[in-house]
Amino acid sequence: MIRSNTGAPVRAPAWNVFMRKTTKRPKPNIMAPDRNKPFPRLVRRWRRAHELTRAEACRRLAIPYRTLEDWEAGRRTPRGIALKLIIAALSR
Repeated sequence: MIRSNTGAPVRAPAWNVFMRKTTKRPKPNIMAPDRNKPFPRLVRRWRRAHELTRAEACRRLAIPYRTLEDWEAGRRTPRGIALKLIIAALSR
C-alpha cells in the first residue's frame, strides 16, 4: 500500500488496466461486394454483349467510370426509379 503526503493509505492503480489490449476485433463486412446479384450481372452482360469497354459504356450511359466499376463489382446499386430507368436502358 502506498501512503500519501498526509500519511493516509492510497490504493495503487491496477497495472493490468493499463496493459490491456486496446485492439478491437474487426467486424465482419456485411456490405461485402456480391458480383452474383442480378444487377451486376445485367450490367456486365450488357457491356460484353455490345462489346464495349468500361470507358465506352460510361460514355454511352453518361455516368462516371467509378460508378460503373462499383455496379459491376456489386458494391453499389442504384435504387428506386433510377434503377428502373437504367434497367430499361440496358435492356434495349
